[in-house]
Amino acid sequence: MKIIHNIITQSLFLFVFITIIGFTACNDDDSKEVVTPSGNGVPEVNIFSPMKGGYETEISFYGSSLPTDLSKIRVTVNGADAVVKSSNGRIVTALVQKDTGSGAVKVYIDYGSEVKEFSFQQEFEYGFQTLVSTYLGDGKKEDLDGPIETARLKGPYRLAWGNDNELFIMEEGASPSTATNFSAVRRLSEGQLATLFTGQQTTVAEKMRNIVFSNNNNTLYVTNDKDANGTMGLGILSRSDNFSNMTALYTNNSVTTLTVAVHPITGDVFVGRYNTAAIMKYNSGSLDHKMDILSANGTLTDMIFSKDGKKLYISIAYRGHSILVADYDKDTDTFSNLKTLAGPAKVITEGSAVNTTGYVDAKGSQARFNNPQQIDLDDEGNIFVADADNHCIRKVAPDGVVTTYAGIGKSSGFVDGEASTAKFNKPFGCKFGPDGALYIADNYNHRIRRIAVQ
Repeated sequence: MKIIHNIITQSLFLFVFITIIGFTACNDDDSKEVVTPSGNGVPEVNIFSPMKGGYETEISFYGSSLPTDLSKIRVTVNGADAVVKSSNGRIVTALVQKDTGSGAVKVYIDYGSEVKEFSFQQEFEYGFQTLVSTYLGDGKKEDLDGPIETARLKGPYRLAWGNDNELFIMEEGASPSTATNFSAVRRLSEGQLATLFTGQQTTVAEKMRNIVFSNNNNTLYVTNDKDANGTMGLGILSRSDNFSNMTALYTNNSVTTLTVAVHPITGDVFVGRYNTAAIMKYNSGSLDHKMDILSANGTLTDMIFSKDGKKLYISIAYRGHSILVADYDKDTDTFSNLKTLAGPAKVITEGSAVNTTGYVDAKGSQARFNNPQQIDLDDEGNIFVADADNHCIRKVAPDGVVTTYAGIGKSSGFVDGEASTAKFNKPFGCKFGPDGALYIADNYNHRIRRIAVQ
């Protein structure tokens, strides 16, 4: 098959663009359409636009006598195939793919027994961008199991990843549970959403607050706010019975447990206590006191160990609105050096509790959050926070510098797209997935959102 190679120079680029583009006015309005000549039947590609972008940027190629059969058109950027989306004979569109990089743009057109190749003097400039998309749910508040394309959620609150890309979603529900609004644990696996456990099944756990897996992913630890509803403080759902039955591990009417963390090396289980906020260690039906957090009650919304197990990070909402950090020595089973990494909280070693909220990107004590919820860590030690009442996702660097990672601070709504212009509505859950993307439980939007650098 003969390949005819046409190099379009910059001067010809401008000349052809000026001479072949015409504007045809509509009779009844001011709208205009770009029109190119039909040509002599030989395909021509003259220009493309835009010349810079990122993953899923749509490039338009303008020419004449182009095939409308997409199988006869191939587009490459930097040697990587773009996905050809449409052709009307004059304009071909194609989507740039992930990690394509910057480089030459080429179009290949099947023409009889030949392939016409078109290349351009101007290269495409690829830039990485952080994009927010909808992973699950369409915004309607409903517990609907089934295929990911049609399944629906009702106020997703916490996230956890299991085996083989299983995404576990905890819904907080009403207190007390009702027939139409109940706490639940649901699993998305192989494109299907299924409800595994609900607070309607038992009075033990009607107001679940947090979920986290054991190190082997066979046991799902669950905390329940017994002050709201249900008698359990800490319980488990097991893979052995498909996570369908709750077993209470700890019940005590005088202690309210809101969050739970598993040590990545030892597998030990720690919970966050609300009453005179503290960290406790679960031990055969009891909770052993390990570290005081505040000198008053405080809502510890989440906590997570560093991957080496040497640090514990804690998010606190009521009486703190901050991110805390403490050192942990597994050999002596002791915490030390508790401090506020970002936000105004005064931990037990620094003075009385505070309850200052706000939205400020800054370092350390100058930063402000409003109801920080679930947190997760990336490989560089950055902490990502679902800042619920600021309706955005925050990033806390190891040195305490806080920036907005996605969303518009204090502006609720629903918008997918660039992270800086995307909108959330009370994001409560925040976990990295196996693909490296950050998944968000967007509570009031009843969706799971996905944030990826592409």
